[in-house]
Order: sequence, then C-alpha cells, then structure tokens
Amino acid sequence: MAFDEIAWSEDLRNATASGRDAARQVRRKLESRGQPVAELLACDDEGRDGTRLGGCAKTYFPQPIGPWGLVYLIARDTEGRFRLDHLAFGLRHPPASGKRASVYQVAHRRLHR
Repeated sequence: MAFDEIAWSEDLRNATASGRDAARQVRRKLESRGQPVAELLACDDEGRDGTRLGGCAKTYFPQPIGPWGLVYLIARDTEGRFRLDHLAFGLRHPPASGKRASVYQVAHRRLHR
C-alpha cells in the first residue's frame, strides 16, 4: 500500500475537522495492520455521476458502510505483485448543498488527469 503524499495533503486540506480526524485515524490503522482484502469492493466502471473508476477498489470507514471512503488504484510493483495505491480519501456522498466533491469524483479527476 502506498499513499501519495501530495494527494493526501490535498485530501486533508479539503476535509472538515472531523474528516481530517477520521483520515488520520484511518491512515494510522492502515499503516499498522494493512488493508484487509475482505473490506475491499470493486469500484463501478462508470458511476451514476459519470466517474470512471474501473480497475480501482474502494473501502468504507468506519466499516461496514461509514460516511468516508478510500479509493485505491490497483497497481503492480516491479516484481509483478499487486499493491494498492491511494487515489483519494473523503466523504462518499457529501451533501449536495455543500458543493464538496465526493471521494469518487476526486479519485476520477486524479486518475484521468
């Protein structure tokens, strides 16, 4: 598992205080125990909001269906082993009135830039 430090900093900057607390807690947990495979779900190839995240995985915090999500790009290391690369952390479905992008929209933007 790898975290993109620039993207992670952006995720924290764009989060509310409670979102930053959740993100830090999630990262500590992931770095100490790893990402359980049983908690991973495949992202939709194309979401209802037009996002395209085929080949990516997601997980929710807290488990099983918390408000925050983490989207990973499934990648391979130089030895051919699979790994998870952080694409985005944030609210899965922010309130429409807040004008905040969902974690899926952020992941889509980063994946397709």
